[in-house]
Amino acid sequence: MAAVDVNRMKRSDQVIAVCGAILFICLFLPFFQRSVHGLGGSETIGKGFFGWAPLWLGFLVGGLAFFPSLGQAWPPQLPVTRTIAIAGLSALATLILLLRFLKKPGVDNAFGIKFDVTREFGLYLALLALIVQVVFAVMAFRESGEAMPDFKNLGGGAGTPPADYPPPPST
Repeated sequence: MAAVDVNRMKRSDQVIAVCGAILFICLFLPFFQRSVHGLGGSETIGKGFFGWAPLWLGFLVGGLAFFPSLGQAWPPQLPVTRTIAIAGLSALATLILLLRFLKKPGVDNAFGIKFDVTREFGLYLALLALIVQVVFAVMAFRESGEAMPDFKNLGGGAGTPPADYPPPPST
């Protein structure tokens, strides 16, 4: 395995990778705290799919930012480039976590007992890291000068047929 040469990475890739490391740390931090209203005691609520998925996606994006420093080339058979993949996955992770941020988990009232559900430090840190990651991913994409791929031709839809394609029968 090749040694990691951070000097081969652009500044935007370095920031994206650091955000990925922060998101890995956020996997172990609480997102929500639930306590019984007026009584002591509290518990940490699990993150659920909408809490875990964006963190793992962001961590994966941080790993993708390391590709140039490892001397690895992006697989040419993929329909998107590395910078588009990083920007798209970062945006998807940010959107998923933003939805999780806006919707508090669990019930607020059960059997006449009122629960207070509060957002914790881990959720704020993860959301901030993902926002920074998507901003630097878009900056890296714009900096690369790449054009957006033509997604119409990916699915084999109604594009222009190949030149050697026979003409349709006349009626």
